[in-house]
Formats: sequence, C-alpha cells, structure tokens
Amino acid sequence: SLLNLCRSHRAQIIEPAARAAGERRLRVAHTASLSFDASWVPLLWMLAGHELHVIDRDTHDDLATMLGYLDRHRIDVLDETPSYLRLLVQAGLLAEDRRHPVVITVGGEALDERLCAALAAAPASTCYNSYGPTEFTVDALIWPIQPGRRPLIGLPVAGARARVLGPDLRQIGRAHV
Repeated sequence: SLLNLCRSHRAQIIEPAARAAGERRLRVAHTASLSFDASWVPLLWMLAGHELHVIDRDTHDDLATMLGYLDRHRIDVLDETPSYLRLLVQAGLLAEDRRHPVVITVGGEALDERLCAALAAAPASTCYNSYGPTEFTVDALIWPIQPGRRPLIGLPVAGARARVLGPDLRQIGRAHV
C-alpha cells in the first residue's frame, strides 16, 4: 500500500506541482510527528527529489513563528490537518500580501465547507483533500479541492477501490483508479 500511495502522490500531486513550478526543486514542510501516519506524505516528496524541512514542535505550535518560517524558507508544500490549517488561515496563511504554498494537502480529519472554500479561493495554491484510515497507509482517497464544490473525499489512490454502501450496508456504487 505504501508503493501505491507513492505512485498516486507522484502522478496526481508531486509531478504536476513540479511541472507547474518549472521543474524546480520544491521546499516541503514536514510538521507531523513521526508516529503519525501522515508523516509519510512529506517523505514522498523527498523521495521524488524535493527539499524536506523538518519543522520542530515549538515552531509548529506558535502560529506566528510557523508563518515566519514558511515565509523565510519559501515553503512550497504544506500538509496539515484541517484543525491546524484553519488556525494558520486565520493567522494569515492565505492573505493576499503573502506568498502562498504551491501545494496544500489536508487530511486526518473531516474538511469543513468554510475551510474548503478558503483553500479553493487561494489563487497560487493547488489544494487537495485526502482521506484514509491509518490501516490503509495514510491516504486511501484524494480529491483536488475545487471552487464552488462542497468537500469530497475523492477517488481511490492507485491500486485501490472504494465502494459506496447504503444505510443497509449494501453496495450502491464504486469508484476505482
């Protein structure tokens, strides 16, 4: 499943971001505890040749310090939970007068409509919602956040299938990649 995750992220997120940035090496923030399954996501960028910035807990926990770090180091890629990202947005992450990350991925919790709309309106960022139980190796489904759309959990990563069940737990649909 880790190989499928790597394959999917490279094809759906990493390579398109690198092309959009003129094939330059992107700077990726690693903020998750290494015991959290989402800590794999920034490592996938490093495995694809991008620059990894491991952010210490004190920097991460202070919003002003974190925003300063993102600005000073010109961080291009940020992967956070919705609850933390919401705080960063309120602190000015997506303000018009600041440089925005090229890619923002959000996961680990449900994405609410208000944060989804804020991410969709970020003109310089491509944003993704990811969903997956830990047992699946981080992300099972990925959705590119789009203006005017309510939050969706997305389509399956490479090599995976998703089945939609009704209230009686019988299959009513499916999606695969």
